[in-house]
Parts: sequence; C-alpha cells; structure tokens
Amino acid sequence: MHQLSVIEAELWGIYYGLKLAWERGFHKIKVYSDSLVAIKLLKYGCPLTHPHCTLVENVHQIHLNERSVDWIHVFREANQVVDRLAKHGLS
Repeated sequence: MHQLSVIEAELWGIYYGLKLAWERGFHKIKVYSDSLVAIKLLKYGCPLTHPHCTLVENVHQIHLNERSVDWIHVFREANQVVDRLAKHGLS
C-alpha cells in the first residue's frame, strides 16, 4: 500500500476541496494551507520531474476552468481549528 507524504496528503486535500467547490458552483475560492511548500507548488508550478507534478497539474486544471483561486499560506497556529477538524474526520 502506498503511504502518502505530508505534502502529497495536503495536495490531495486541496484537490478534492477545489473539486467539491467547483461542483457546487463556487467561482471565487480562497485556499488556506499551513504548508508553504504546497502553496508555492500551486502558485508557481513545479518541474516535470517533481514527484507531485501530475497532482499539481490536476489541481491547476480544476481552477483554470474560469475559476478564481487565491492561494494563501497561514501559519499552523492560525489554522488550528481546521487541523482539529481534519484530525477528527480521520478518526
């Protein structure tokens, strides 16, 4: 079984969150993440040799469909409520 890295899990969470927002008709979306690496990958892209390049491109395909997405880095301490909800959802 494939074990996800922290960055890969973050990118998958963003992917499914954007997909859900798109399916529900939202057009202006703000993505907050405490992963600076994920935000940089999504803002600036990554080389084709990057292990998560395909996933980053999949995220871009969702938001390029005439959607406005802001990528915002927040510190983990400011994101504690979301972290708690995510941990609760996993249990």
